[in-house]
Amino acid sequence: MEFETNFFQTLVNQLECAVMFREIPSGLILFANDAVLSVFGHPKEKFLENSKFIEEICHSDFYQGFLKFHHDNLEGNIRNPFEYQIIDSDNNIRWIRQQTKKYHDNQGKFVGIQISCENITTVKYRETQLAYLDKASTEGIILSKDGFFLSLNRQAVRMLGYEKSSELIGKNYIDFISPEFNKTVHQHMVKEIDGRYEAILKKKDGTTFPVKIEGRRVEFNGEMIRAASVIDITREREYESNFVDIVNTVKSIILKTDPDGYITFINKFGEEFFGFDPDELIGQHMLDTIVPHIDSTGTNLKPMIADLSTNPEKYTENINENQKKNGERVWIAWSNKPITDHEGNQVGLLSVGIDLTDRKLAEEKLKTNEANLKLAEAIANFGYWEYFIQTHKLKTSEEFNQIFDLNTEAEITPELLFSIYHPDDKERITRLIQKMINGENVPDITEYRIIDSRGKVKTLWSMTKLYKDQNNNPVKIFGTIQDISNQKKLTDQLKKQRDFNELIIEASPAFFVAINKEGKTIMMNRKMRETLKYKLEEVVGKNYLQNFIPKEEQQYVSKIFENMINHPNPTLSENYIISKDGKKYLTEWHGQPIFNDENELDFFVGYGIDITQRRKYEILLEKEQNDLKKSLQEKDVLLKEIHHRVKNNLQIISSLIRLQKPKISDDKTLQINIDFQNRVKTMSLIHETLYRSDDLGKLDFGNYIQNLVSNLFRTYQKSPELIHLEIDIDDFELNLDQAISCGLIINEIISNALKYAFPEKSRGTIFIKAKKRTDNKIELIAGDTGIGIPKEINLEKTETLGLQLIIGLAKQLGGTIKVYRNFGTKFHIIFMEE
Repeated sequence: MEFETNFFQTLVNQLECAVMFREIPSGLILFANDAVLSVFGHPKEKFLENSKFIEEICHSDFYQGFLKFHHDNLEGNIRNPFEYQIIDSDNNIRWIRQQTKKYHDNQGKFVGIQISCENITTVKYRETQLAYLDKASTEGIILSKDGFFLSLNRQAVRMLGYEKSSELIGKNYIDFISPEFNKTVHQHMVKEIDGRYEAILKKKDGTTFPVKIEGRRVEFNGEMIRAASVIDITREREYESNFVDIVNTVKSIILKTDPDGYITFINKFGEEFFGFDPDELIGQHMLDTIVPHIDSTGTNLKPMIADLSTNPEKYTENINENQKKNGERVWIAWSNKPITDHEGNQVGLLSVGIDLTDRKLAEEKLKTNEANLKLAEAIANFGYWEYFIQTHKLKTSEEFNQIFDLNTEAEITPELLFSIYHPDDKERITRLIQKMINGENVPDITEYRIIDSRGKVKTLWSMTKLYKDQNNNPVKIFGTIQDISNQKKLTDQLKKQRDFNELIIEASPAFFVAINKEGKTIMMNRKMRETLKYKLEEVVGKNYLQNFIPKEEQQYVSKIFENMINHPNPTLSENYIISKDGKKYLTEWHGQPIFNDENELDFFVGYGIDITQRRKYEILLEKEQNDLKKSLQEKDVLLKEIHHRVKNNLQIISSLIRLQKPKISDDKTLQINIDFQNRVKTMSLIHETLYRSDDLGKLDFGNYIQNLVSNLFRTYQKSPELIHLEIDIDDFELNLDQAISCGLIINEIISNALKYAFPEKSRGTIFIKAKKRTDNKIELIAGDTGIGIPKEINLEKTETLGLQLIIGLAKQLGGTIKVYRNFGTKFHIIFMEE
């Protein structure tokens, strides 16, 4: 017995099923193999130590049945097999199938039972699944082995056109496969390749239908079989056949690409949207066709497109920049879904796009507007706040906190704000808020002051609005504030300046009036009111033309106003104004129109002075000037007559001298006669020139010298071929006294040159130059290139009349004289012009 036991233990420890030996009649388990642990999930020691351990781990639902089965075994009434559930050491449920066999000793006595158990949890689970699928699945379920049907659920039976599964059990799959799919199905059904594939099945009546089949190897009742789920895809195929027609009616972009990003399909809307023909897109890569390589922000989109193809789950929804054929950039929201084959491998990507360009531009504009608003709030010192009445909570904007100089880390409460209000404004603000909550009318704009944490007083403008719920109960106050401290300071300064200007205008000794575009007086200063004998309340709002301008001048003044509008520069004019008692005042006005920011006329202003008395003086002065002018004209006539008579008298003297020439026998006396005659002619020529001039006080010096020298050349009968004359005189005038002196000097110099400088028909030049310098001095140079004045003659003590005249007249002019006797004779005289 001991040997047999050892042999039995060695043998059964090699088995995968759990084997135990229970002694009869004690019921003790004397042996358990090593497989007990893998089958029951408990070590075999538990069973050897406790003969009732199986009863203890039996599931409650099977406990009573197991006790009866165990009792029957002990009595020798063996029932095989018996299936029940136990709880393993991890508290999981296991299905156990138990086989029991009687064991007899050599004498044939019943001494024990052999228990063989296997874990059938997986099989039970599959059976349960199959049962459920048989009842509930919309898919056909087929179990087969070596290509022969073992089991079919009801859906699979109906697909093949049969009534009962028994009609199909044992048949070969080949009888139900369209020939072109035999190879594909054979690989999966016979060669046991797991995976998903498509095929065409034949029904009992011979008709065919397309299916998707997914096959897997499974263990069933201890052996490996094929389980296949079959889906009728007839409708799917119909859908695919109509896919193009359907998507071409959709107003969205529908795009299919292969795993590498090349376009395999795009609907008609997409073609028209991007501006491409179909052959320009199909087979082309998305990048650089409908997707720019670099977007408008400078981002390289190539990595994103590559990632989209390999990791589409990251881009279920994405928005990116695209481009049309003409280069226009557009924003599109894409919904992406990978396309997989029957084995689950990605074979493409289906994308549906909606144009978001307008929305994107609107969002960008909104962002810009929000940024501009924030900037405007900062520039304008503008903030807002919300007070929730029921909760007594306060919400403030960032700019509000900056204006109030608040610490945003601490809670901002109404009490905190109240403590910042200026003491003189606290009661007024509290009263206004309470009135608003009570529904009373309050001003739209409130001005008040605060004192910030640095002690700075700020002036604020606030606008508020009360919000109520559907029951008309106040729930919230919304308010805006603006820091107007700088504007307030400027306004106060402008007010002071305006008051000062009004004071100056009011106190001005001149007239000032302002008239609006309707012609009504809006301001008249005190000087003008007192002159016209009106009070302030009697002029404001009155029509200016009708009340302050005489009737005979109203049309004239009206045209002045019209002219100022058309030519908005300061206008100078004169017109009469009339007082309350009818007295008229001639006034000189400086008027100007004032325009507003829209370049529309706002009002006229006029600044005037009473010129009534001045005009009387001007009339009197004009009469006196006319009388003086008449007197001067009479004196000019008389003076011309005097010059004329002096010239005539000098000509008579010259004629008398000339009449004496025939009676003179010696040359010396004759020369004296000629010289004296020339001197008289020189003075006579001056009076003749003044007589013919418009200016009796000034003489054109150049013209006078030209006539004088021409007369001398005629007198001395010198040929211009022998003696060259050079005259260079600036354009200037001399008075009578200086002209006579200069004329006599030139007469003596030129006469002396004509007589003595060029003996025996020799050639030479006589020159006269006169320049007016910048210091108002006259520089006179005259002479010749002849033989010159002998050096033995002392010019300062000369007894020659001509030289004495030249030196004497130069001194009479108050000038200086120098005489140069090298290479002829040159007199250099400088004197101040009078």
